[in-house]
Amino acid sequence: MKSAVNSRGSIYSETEGSICLKYPNRVIKLDSNSIRGYSLEGYRYRGMIFQDEKKYELAINDFKKALKLYPIAEKGEIPSYIGDCYYQLKNYKEAILWYTVFIDKNDMSPEATEGGYRNRAEAKYLLGDKKGACEDAKKSDLIEEVGDPCEKLKNTIKK
Repeated sequence: MKSAVNSRGSIYSETEGSICLKYPNRVIKLDSNSIRGYSLEGYRYRGMIFQDEKKYELAINDFKKALKLYPIAEKGEIPSYIGDCYYQLKNYKEAILWYTVFIDKNDMSPEATEGGYRNRAEAKYLLGDKKGACEDAKKSDLIEEVGDPCEKLKNTIKK
């Protein structure tokens, strides 16, 4: 059995070409340091692994479990992860809702919020809301690039 760390730093074990989610599953079961007996980090890590493996529905379920156990986690990255999963599933309306939660409740850096605006701009653009997409693009990290952020947005969208 070979252990590996994926691009986000999540640990998984690889056996005969399949990925075993053994480590995060163990973390989720019981965490003696947790108030509720379950681990926010376990659900978050397993959700990240599911997301990296393109198992978006499973990732969404784990991220939502983390939020249900720890509503304060809305102030972190989890709403953005949920938005990313819905975006990949081409459910842009739901992605926009979760990116909005991320933007409104974000307790992180302004740079992170700018990324939320960019993601929401892309989802709005793909739904045909060009005006809303342009408004978000102007608040996003696209503003740091040379040229019109609305034009930059159009050029970055992958249909």
